[in-house]
Amino acid sequence: MVEVRIHGRGGQGVVTASDLLAMAAFTDGHHTQAFPSFGSERTGEPVLTMERTAYDAANEVIEFGTHIYNAELYSFRFTLHDSQSN
Repeated sequence: MVEVRIHGRGGQGVVTASDLLAMAAFTDGHHTQAFPSFGSERTGEPVLTMERTAYDAANEVIEFGTHIYNAELYSFRFTLHDSQSN
């Protein structure tokens, strides 16, 4: 099983990226799940999405829907803007 966490800010496409990753794995015949975790739905607010895929669909079933704490892959998409620039 592969577990992925994607961190970013609202509006960067973090939830869409996680959903696309899960849809691609599902289309390929794997068991998969993706779920976001965020507070207020505002642009720029912190967003975390988690996705897990069972690549051995015959022998591996995803039986839990908990947060992922020790993922195989992490992706961070934070952008810091310089307040001095125009």
